[in-house]
Amino acid sequence: MKHFLTFLVLAGIGLSASAQTLWRDAPMLASPAEIRALMPDARETSPSQRAVDRSALLEIPSTPIADEDFAATFHFESERLQRIHLRAQPGTRERTQALLQALQASLRALRPAHQHQGAGECGARHGRP
Repeated sequence: MKHFLTFLVLAGIGLSASAQTLWRDAPMLASPAEIRALMPDARETSPSQRAVDRSALLEIPSTPIADEDFAATFHFESERLQRIHLRAQPGTRERTQALLQALQASLRALRPAHQHQGAGECGARHGRP
């Protein structure tokens, strides 16, 4: 379920972000210091997390997105931001469905009216990866 939620959030963010910025206007290739200046709630990841993934240098342990809590991890290569991983905090089926509906509505609002799909054309399944 976490992978599914992460995919939905990243898909929605990807449609609204420019090629130069990532989540919360974080510039691609920014340094850790630049990210910390832009997002004061970002902190260094734990040594155990860095041991598992050396690129994970900064994190925001809890941040609300579409009325849900997510953890954000900032991944760097050569001290330059490459990607941001958003991980949903534990949720329920009802919360997953509510998040899916909020993201679908958000994505529909981004498209011109003639490109909208019917509600049945965008399907998703609750389950474990």
